[in-house]
Amino acid sequence: MIAADVTATALAAALHPGPRPLHTPPTSRCRLALPVLALDDVDRIRKEHGGTVNDILLTLITAALRTWLTDHGHHLDPGTTRILVPVSTRHRTPGGPSGNQLSGYLLDLPVHQHDPLTRLRTVQDTMRTRKARGARQGPGAVALLADLMPPLATRLSAPLLRHSAPLLFDALVTNVPVPDLPLSLGGARLTALHPLAPLAPGHTLAIAMSTYRRSVHLGIRTTGPTDPGHLERALHHALAQLLQTCDPSRRPS
Repeated sequence: MIAADVTATALAAALHPGPRPLHTPPTSRCRLALPVLALDDVDRIRKEHGGTVNDILLTLITAALRTWLTDHGHHLDPGTTRILVPVSTRHRTPGGPSGNQLSGYLLDLPVHQHDPLTRLRTVQDTMRTRKARGARQGPGAVALLADLMPPLATRLSAPLLRHSAPLLFDALVTNVPVPDLPLSLGGARLTALHPLAPLAPGHTLAIAMSTYRRSVHLGIRTTGPTDPGHLERALHHALAQLLQTCDPSRRPS
């Protein structure tokens, strides 16, 4: 089923190509932005409007991408920007295999939605639907094919799967869990921990997020014309927009 879903999704994208603003030719130059958001602000939005912290962060990324796209003259339609959200499916059992087993959700970001709360509701509903279906189904589970196919088939299909990434999604957005413990490096207290995600073949944007010591640390990695600084500024503006929708009498405890 996973292989069929991946093939159908890739074929649909190949046969009916639309504008993919994030698929501009990459360059050898990689640029980074390392934003930090207050987790208390994100929690305040979550308590006001429901959902999860990850829902709020995906909504902020949606708004930042919407700003970048509109500022560069791109027309926004449903399905303009599809991301892959990796999910760990490994069950921790005594004596079981170690390490992660990654699947993922494909998520069409509602960059066409003007209203910030409508964007949030759309992300919440879509993630709720994906989770109900399960992370081991759909084209987002493409990473699981390596565990399901014979070794020879995996070796033969791996190059095809790598180069099909632009047909499946436009950017990688991942949440990297880290222990919320006071850490030090060389005797100095660690105050920030920014994860970096790999750029998939043919892609120009990857975003990783980690929550550490009441802050959300992001690593925005780009190549080509996508400006990470532009996205960082738009991210902070999007957070301020959503905070304005919260009841001012409700403050985080």
